[in-house]
Amino acid sequence: MIPENMNDIDLKMEELNNEGKSIDKDTLIKETVLQLFQAYLDNAEDGHYDTGYLLDNNQIEVKNIANKSVAFIKDNEGFIESFKKDSFTLLLWLEKEAHRVANL
Repeated sequence: MIPENMNDIDLKMEELNNEGKSIDKDTLIKETVLQLFQAYLDNAEDGHYDTGYLLDNNQIEVKNIANKSVAFIKDNEGFIESFKKDSFTLLLWLEKEAHRVANL
């Protein structure tokens, strides 16, 4: 299950710690944002054709199957901050952006 809010992040952190794996919360949030975006993109494209790469805390680059850059998704506030502040709104925006990329 991909975490969708801070409560889910806390549960995932606890699960990982119980498995002896160490990760900081901000890193887990960044990984979560990228996983969610990729899931939305795969759904919008009816398959895995394009791939998102997290460049930094506020930008995802999308490359096609030929490894050519096709889009950039930018959150001026930063994905970590946006997720902590209002994950629901961020997830809706990521889904909208995935559909936009799928229609390029």
